[in-house]
Amino acid sequence: MTHLKHVIHDVLFGIMVGATVYFGALALHFKLFPATAKNAAALLVTAGLIGLLSQLFEIEQFSFTTLFGIHCILTVLIVLGASYLFDWEFLAGSTGRFWLIFILIYAVIWIGWRLYSLMTVQALNVKIRKRNKSNK
Repeated sequence: MTHLKHVIHDVLFGIMVGATVYFGALALHFKLFPATAKNAAALLVTAGLIGLLSQLFEIEQFSFTTLFGIHCILTVLIVLGASYLFDWEFLAGSTGRFWLIFILIYAVIWIGWRLYSLMTVQALNVKIRKRNKSNK
């Protein structure tokens, strides 16, 4: 049951990030694809799958760099597959445009994830210090 909770958490976190990226792109006047029910469902599935990929980083036999590369490649394949299946417009026109958008979004997400992780660690350290002081 614990593993199922972890899977659900990762999928929901991926959906949250995907929705945030999509609405952020809309706010900045980037039209990645039209806002339709079909595209919304496709975004949820795509983002959920990418969120599920974060479980790769729990594999201890490989270095972070290797896992990062695998994550990036699998993410590209998921995005390309979704773009093909759902005719997302941001692929139309040029391959260079796709890579620019993909790298920009991927980098922003990783920077955000890193900042979130640092803030979480700092908050946990503060709680541990307070608990340790109160136990003395």
